[in-house]
Formats: sequence, structure tokens, C-alpha cells
Amino acid sequence: MSDDPTSVAQTLSLLTQAQAASVDTRVRILHPDCDDERVQVEV
Repeated sequence: MSDDPTSVAQTLSLLTQAQAASVDTRVRILHPDCDDERVQVEV
């Protein structure tokens, strides 16, 4: 996936609209450096 913020935002928006990815997955896409504990805090 691109590191371009606009591209990431568009991808996340499309995944959300299509209900094609869980919140957990979307958080991991938005914050790829977060560990499992931090992802759970965000979820």
C-alpha cells in the first residue's frame, strides 16, 4: 500500500463503505507500526 496519506485515506474509506475490513484491520493499515496492544486500545 502507498504511504501517501490521501491514498491511505481513500483506501480506508472504500473499505469502510464496503464493510470489507474490520476496525482492527483498518487501524493496522493506518498505523502499521503499532503493536497488538496499541491496536486494541485504538479499536
